[in-house]
Amino acid sequence: MHEKPEPVAYIVLGSYVHPECARDVTLRKHPVYAHELPPIVWCRGCEDQILPAPCVFCEIIAGREPVEWILQRDYWPDVVAFVPLNPITEGHCLIVPKRHVKDFAADPETFADTARRAAELMQWTDRPMSLLSTRGEVAGQEVMHLHLHLIPREHEDGIRLLSRRKK
Repeated sequence: MHEKPEPVAYIVLGSYVHPECARDVTLRKHPVYAHELPPIVWCRGCEDQILPAPCVFCEIIAGREPVEWILQRDYWPDVVAFVPLNPITEGHCLIVPKRHVKDFAADPETFADTARRAAELMQWTDRPMSLLSTRGEVAGQEVMHLHLHLIPREHEDGIRLLSRRKK
């Protein structure tokens, strides 16, 4: 017997709402399941994007997925810093906004705040560092939640982030 999935949203008075935002609503609410969700839809309650499946970074931020924190989760009110699952180098970390934003172009203000936090973190070290963010799968974005990679570098470490296009 198949267990019925949890709705990813509800429609309340014609608007999509996250389950958490609809929790205290006493009006009639219609459940919306992942396969019924339009490609891009925003919650009328919190104004964040409603996703068809849980975002791994949102799950980490909520404390539902384990991670090695660079700073305690509540150190900054808007951003977290943690070690990626497969770090490229020793000291590689991710700077991730707590609010779900797809990429750096989706919300320039959140991107700027996240970059500022990355710069603040880098004031603690004088190591050479690459700062990297990508937009879209073709560019290498694997998690569709804005994040900045801080990658410590060493002379001749073999990491090539930029290369010239062959003619």
